[in-house]
Amino acid sequence: MSELRFALITSGILILSYFTALNVSSLDTVLAYVGSTGSTAISFILPGLFFYKVSDPEDIHHQRLTKEDDDADFDDIPDSEEPMVGSAMLDSVASLHSVVSVVSSVTSRAPWRGRRKWRWDLEHLEHGLLRKMALALSVYGVCVMIVCLIMNIFFAKH
Repeated sequence: MSELRFALITSGILILSYFTALNVSSLDTVLAYVGSTGSTAISFILPGLFFYKVSDPEDIHHQRLTKEDDDADFDDIPDSEEPMVGSAMLDSVASLHSVVSVVSSVTSRAPWRGRRKWRWDLEHLEHGLLRKMALALSVYGVCVMIVCLIMNIFFAKH
């Protein structure tokens, strides 16, 4: 950002704040407007827009986040943290398999559970659907913000 643009934006914010302070006589009105805009932006609008921006497959930031070469580089691992090889790996796999078999036998006997296991993570959903849901969350946030502002304008005590 250039220094001129920074100075203009800062001056505009200061001038608007000054005129708001001169014209508003009660703090609750200011807090109502700040709450209706700030809380909906932080809760709904910004998270949806951030995910929508970061999850764009053609975006350079998304390509940096999903880079698979970073995880496959074993040259930088110290000798004490080398991956398990041989019988140590087989022992850990066998112990994991026994734990999974015990857990699956316990959960298979539960009468209230169906055969289908629900996954609560978002990895199994389609990527395009997640992007649309993030955009819908942002649009919903804008609608909530508009309703809150209308409520503050027409129904607040002045």
